Amino acid sequence: MPTVPESLRGKKPTRAILAAVLKQLTSDTANQRLVEALAEAQVPFIVIGGVAVQCHFPERVPDDLDIVVARTVEAGRRLLVALDAVRVTGYFTPEEYAQHPRPTGFPLKPPKTVLNADVFTAEPWFNFEEQWAEAHDALLFDTTVKVASKGALIMWIEHAQDLKPKHLRDLELLRRAADE
Repeated sequence: MPTVPESLRGKKPTRAILAAVLKQLTSDTANQRLVEALAEAQVPFIVIGGVAVQCHFPERVPDDLDIVVARTVEAGRRLLVALDAVRVTGYFTPEEYAQHPRPTGFPLKPPKTVLNADVFTAEPWFNFEEQWAEAHDALLFDTTVKVASKGALIMWIEHAQDLKPKHLRDLELLRRAADE
């Protein structure tokens, strides 16, 4: 990951500086307002899935945006604020979000919304704080986001259900890179 030049350290970064230092990721433009709303509500989330794989392997073209959100009451509260900002109803309370006993996640996709994303709740096997610390910063649209490390992506795919061929290709790429 590029580092900030000595002459720029400690200064408030401009868009130009961020764009020069951080990787620019792509996603369906319908997701831009969602990403902005998540950042504005200070939702603790990590980009996972195809967009995250793209951070490590630029040739990967993602088809949707997958994010994993910390499993806390506060994260649930903030997530509800972000969802409201993009006119999506959250069918949970912050407490339900944090304490739900089974794997949780929900699609934000047509025809219910114009978005093209999946929101997942961090499961116990995915230590969110640890993965956050290992995540990379990148730009998604004009928003700085945390992107899962290669190790986190491998773990995520290995725990996924209903793997598609694209997931298996991603896993092969990530494992090969981890071995290098």
